[in-house]
Amino acid sequence: MKNQVWFQQRQILIVILLLIVFIGNCNQECQAQKNQLKVSQRDSIIIKTAKLIKDNYVFKDVGNKISKELLKNHRQGVYKNIYSLDDIIGLLQNTILEISEDKHFEIRMIGSNNDQDDDEPNMLSQHGFKKIEILNDNIAYFEFDHLPGSENDLEFAGGVISDHSYCKAIIFDVRENIGGSGDLVIYLCSYLFKDSLLLFTFHNQEGEVIFEAKTTPPDSNELTQLSEIPVYVLIGPNTLSAGESLAYILKHFNRATIVGEVSAGMAHPSRTFRIDDLIYLTIPFIRFEHPNTGTDWEGNGVIPDIQVKADSALNAALNDLRNKE
Repeated sequence: MKNQVWFQQRQILIVILLLIVFIGNCNQECQAQKNQLKVSQRDSIIIKTAKLIKDNYVFKDVGNKISKELLKNHRQGVYKNIYSLDDIIGLLQNTILEISEDKHFEIRMIGSNNDQDDDEPNMLSQHGFKKIEILNDNIAYFEFDHLPGSENDLEFAGGVISDHSYCKAIIFDVRENIGGSGDLVIYLCSYLFKDSLLLFTFHNQEGEVIFEAKTTPPDSNELTQLSEIPVYVLIGPNTLSAGESLAYILKHFNRATIVGEVSAGMAHPSRTFRIDDLIYLTIPFIRFEHPNTGTDWEGNGVIPDIQVKADSALNAALNDLRNKE
C-alpha cells in the first residue's frame, strides 16, 4: 500500500515538473516571438524614430543630424540583418546618444523595467518627501526622492514649510532624486525669496519663450522670514532633472549653498511618443534657461559650492553652517 501511494505521488511530481518545463518553454517562445521583427516593422521603427526626433528635439540642428544619420544608416544597410527588437533599440539608442549626448533621450520597449506602464509597485514617497526631520539647533531637513507637482503635492509641501517656519536653516536633500515636476521647485523657491522673481524660462525648438517661472512669495510675515535663513541643497550623481533644477536655480541666485558631488546633467524636459505597439521614444523637446547664466546644466551637471563625497554632504553642510554662526 505504501509503495502504491509513493508511486502515485511520484507520478504527480513528474507531471508537475513537466508542466513547469512546458510553461517555461512556452514563455521563452512567446518572449522570443515578441522580440522578433519583420522587415517592414523594423523599417517603420527606424523611419518614425528619425522623423519624431527631427520634428521635436529641442535643438533643431542636432535633431536634423540625428535624423539624417539614422536614415543614412538605413539606406546603407546597417540595420538590414537586424531582426531583434532589443538589437534595433540598442543600435538606435547608441546613435542618438552618441550625437546628442542628451541623457533624457530614451528609446525603450513597452513593458521594460523602466517603463511607466509596468505593474511593479511604486516605491516613491508620498508627495516626494522621503524624510522630514528637525536636526539639532532647529535645522529643517527635507529629503526628496522625487518632486511631484499635483495640487495635492503642493498643498502638502505648503503645510510642511509652514510647520517649519520657525527653523533657523533649511537643508534640501536631493542626492537620490529621480526628478519630477518643476511646479514643486517653483513652489519651494517661492518661500525662499522676499520678492517676486523670474526663476527660469523654457524655450522651444524655435528658441521662443513658451513659459516663464516666477515665484509667488507667501502673504504671511511668518513665512516670508524663510527668505532670510540659510539654505543648503545636497546633491550627487543620482540627482536628476527637476532635482538638479532646484540646486541650479538657488545656486545661481546665491540663495543656497550646494554641497556634494556633481549631479547627473539632465536639464531638458522630455515628452514620450509611441512609435508602435511595442516601443516608446522619449525626446527632450524644450530647454531650460536661467536668467543669470543664460543656460542650464545639461551635460555638465550642477557644480557644488562645497565638493565632498555625496554620502558626506549632510555632515559637510552642518559643519559649514556651524562655522558661519
